[in-house]
Amino acid sequence: MSGEIQNLLFNRETGQGNSFDLYLQNTWSLSVISIQSSPVPVFPIATEIVSVDCKENYVICLTNRGEGYFFNCFLPDEMISLRRNDEHIFKLSFSGNSILIMLSDSLSIDLKFYLMPLPIKNSEERIQILEHLSLNLKDIVEYDIYNQNLLIFKQSICRIITFPSADELFQSSSRYPYYNRNHIIFINTFQNSSLITSTHLQSNQKYNFTIEDTERIMILDHFEENLFFIHNQKVKVYNLAIGQVIEVSEVPEKYFVGKVNSVAQFHDGIRIMVVNTRKIYLKPSLVCADLANVVAVYVENRGVFMLDVSGSIRQVIFPTAKIRALSMNRETGQLVLCTKRSLYFYD
Repeated sequence: MSGEIQNLLFNRETGQGNSFDLYLQNTWSLSVISIQSSPVPVFPIATEIVSVDCKENYVICLTNRGEGYFFNCFLPDEMISLRRNDEHIFKLSFSGNSILIMLSDSLSIDLKFYLMPLPIKNSEERIQILEHLSLNLKDIVEYDIYNQNLLIFKQSICRIITFPSADELFQSSSRYPYYNRNHIIFINTFQNSSLITSTHLQSNQKYNFTIEDTERIMILDHFEENLFFIHNQKVKVYNLAIGQVIEVSEVPEKYFVGKVNSVAQFHDGIRIMVVNTRKIYLKPSLVCADLANVVAVYVENRGVFMLDVSGSIRQVIFPTAKIRALSMNRETGQLVLCTKRSLYFYD
């Protein structure tokens, strides 16, 4: 993926404020969801959390100062700091039965990568990986947290490697492709047409289709059998199974890629990127990671809205403080809301 319009959904650190008008429709089913009495840790006073993620009973948090914290929901008083004094953490992610940490320290501008096997007892229990790589932040094009792939562009060479094995899935020194959900996508322009080729990096399954003009094409998303792209100032979807292009919407201002679903954000609302989903007139400041049939969005001064993939709002949470990050626990179905230095768990 490339371009400002394409933002990884879990990259909540870059959320921007907007005006948040809400237009209710009678088809929405609104109900308040109750808070769960899960114990939470007490963070240091200077903490400002910018992202949070969950796996089973484990929670990891990243702060604006590059601090990382880990705790077990059953033992919240035993919160563990994941960095050392001379380090700055850029990314925290669950990777299998471990936590993956991407950081730099005061001795070098190069990034270092560590795995910390679960359950974590202390910050010293970590294993360095990818030691043969010499990378800094400007070399990282994209970190796909869902498939644990890293897209690198360095010295005019594009590479994709996978965590934690460091297997190289792709390399090209001549062309810069789109990358999305384990797919490499090329666009070849000819005299009167454009050929789009999508190849899965692991199965090597390949799809080709032709657009009968040479107008610019931007790839947005590739999930299941649908390839979403921008063409002639419209978002379109190509169904790979039936070989048909369908027009979906106008061009969004932002596009958030989730594990199961994706969300396009427009000046007046959002749309869950299912072919027949209608526009939802919410303008969120945060879009959450999704479960199979649920997407959560936070609209400042309005609440957290739980949407199903049809675009209907099924539940609304009314937090008492500004939400800075949110996440869903895919194993438990819990929603985690994060204020500046506090966490709230909802069933």
